[in-house]
Amino acid sequence: MDLLVAVSGSVFALVGVLLGGLIAARSQRRSQEAQNAFLLRSERRDALVGLLASVRGYRRFLMYADVRFETVPPSDVSKGTVLVEGRQPYDAAMDEAVSRLLIVTGSATVIEEADRLRRRINEFMVIRAEYGRGAIPNEVIREFRDAEHRFAELARAELERPA
Repeated sequence: MDLLVAVSGSVFALVGVLLGGLIAARSQRRSQEAQNAFLLRSERRDALVGLLASVRGYRRFLMYADVRFETVPPSDVSKGTVLVEGRQPYDAAMDEAVSRLLIVTGSATVIEEADRLRRRINEFMVIRAEYGRGAIPNEVIREFRDAEHRFAELARAELERPA
């Protein structure tokens, strides 16, 4: 009987240690999953904000900068473009932001809207080249700001979705 009590006490102690270890491991795994989800959400937020900030900065540069614009018309080998003095840092910031979005978001809608904003920037550049500094019609500016706001709304929805 004493042997049974001694063995059962040891067995219960080992079972208790085993259960405690399993509970701790499960808790640790859940904590790690929560931390990973938080980090992914943070990366998504940073990428979304980065794109919106780069687009807004680019728009303000195009609206207010006193720089030279040169329109290159379409040809058989080119679709045409607008060359803008000093635009390289804005292009680089937008390219980086889109690249980050491609990696951290799983939403095709977000990527489509990001591409739409990039196209809008190019359209805005053409309009700025046509009208000149300080002469872009208010309606064009309003439409562009509305597009920025739509992207911000989409970004908020993206951040509410689970990682």
